[in-house]
Amino acid sequence: MNRFVKYALSVILSLSLVVFSQPAAAELVGRAQVGYGTATYDILGSGKLETQDVSGRLSFYYPYEDLLFTGLFQYSRSLKDMNISRNLGQVAANYLFLEQDILRVYGGLGYQFLYNRFENANINGGKATGLSGRNFVGQAVIQIDLAEGFQAAATVTGSPWINWTIHQDNTTDSNVDSGISFLYQVDLSYDLKDDLGVQLGISGTTFSVPNYKGMGTSSAGSTEVHLGVTKKF
Repeated sequence: MNRFVKYALSVILSLSLVVFSQPAAAELVGRAQVGYGTATYDILGSGKLETQDVSGRLSFYYPYEDLLFTGLFQYSRSLKDMNISRNLGQVAANYLFLEQDILRVYGGLGYQFLYNRFENANINGGKATGLSGRNFVGQAVIQIDLAEGFQAAATVTGSPWINWTIHQDNTTDSNVDSGISFLYQVDLSYDLKDDLGVQLGISGTTFSVPNYKGMGTSSAGSTEVHLGVTKKF
């Protein structure tokens, strides 16, 4: 297990303890979820590769007057000894553009970080390979109050100018053309109590990296279903 994965897992554990050990106090909502899904990869011209994944997600949102602050960290790992892992972290600040009855629409700007690690026989001859990306992203959030304590939300985040770095054969190369990153998630949440609820959601991600040194382009897409709990502070 590499250092980044160990750090990711420690973040998930420590933030989970914070979420569930604090009493409800304000408008901050923290969410912890586990998920299962599928992913498709084509890395450095290796050809199509499909996996089944499990994941852990920690996220939050905090409305303050006409602003909405959001954050997400997700770690996904492939099953059946495929040796592929994905990490995604982002934070964003959004402004309330529309509020009408049960509907609220936000839009804003954030920053995203991705790290994908491959140690699969079909990719780079089985040698450890990493793709990391980062840059500012745009975000849109739609919230709908379906009933008292029952809410639906959709979030879309993306950028066509993610700065990519490729890690392979003990070298790191940041001289890579920009590519896209896109994330969507749709959630249904229900409040069991004033400070505790359950949440069911679906999310999808995609990214692409232009042709690298004639080895071919890289791309990936995933879809996952998540189930978890919410905690209000």
